[in-house]
Amino acid sequence: MPLPRIRTVLGLPPDAAAAEVRVYWDEQEREWRAKRELAGFFLDRLAGKETPMYDVSVREMPARTLLTTSEHLTADRIGEFAAPLFAFFGGPAIPRPKGSVGRPFLRYHGEISNDSDGLVEFCCPIDPEGGDITFPEMTLSTDDAGREAYVTVPKANMMTALGAESLHRWLTDRDLQADWKPRQIFLCDPGAAGLDDPVFELAVRLR
Repeated sequence: MPLPRIRTVLGLPPDAAAAEVRVYWDEQEREWRAKRELAGFFLDRLAGKETPMYDVSVREMPARTLLTTSEHLTADRIGEFAAPLFAFFGGPAIPRPKGSVGRPFLRYHGEISNDSDGLVEFCCPIDPEGGDITFPEMTLSTDDAGREAYVTVPKANMMTALGAESLHRWLTDRDLQADWKPRQIFLCDPGAAGLDDPVFELAVRLR
């Protein structure tokens, strides 16, 4: 456990300290499970074995108005960047389009890891007719209408590359092109989800 987090735990009452350690251990178990599955995926590829892929679906997306903010982040910092934004902009205080097109999402503009950063953009669709929406620290932009291919990823696999690999293979098999700025659209709070529950959709815009 990193030293700053240990200091936090030591300053908590016993019950809260135990809960914090339990959360940390759950995070470690998810990370190791993801690493194990990722290693198995690459070993199967090297051995020439066929890896089961996610089913890919295609949908039409309407033009939307977005509020956006972005940062250059390593993979281990995405949570601290995104969690408060999803908590606020995913709530009822922000007028958003109805249904799935109104879900906030992350858009990745490059490959990132724990050792290499990349631009991560938080995007919240808004309803321009829903009232005055003023966030000076965010950028107002337009998301053009278009088709996107997407897969649905369960919690057990949320830290693996299987979703991206499924989209890559689907595009290659059909000789299709995408912008490859993957959009991660969360369906629920991962912390409250079971291992088999769908947690997010990973989508790319088709050209």
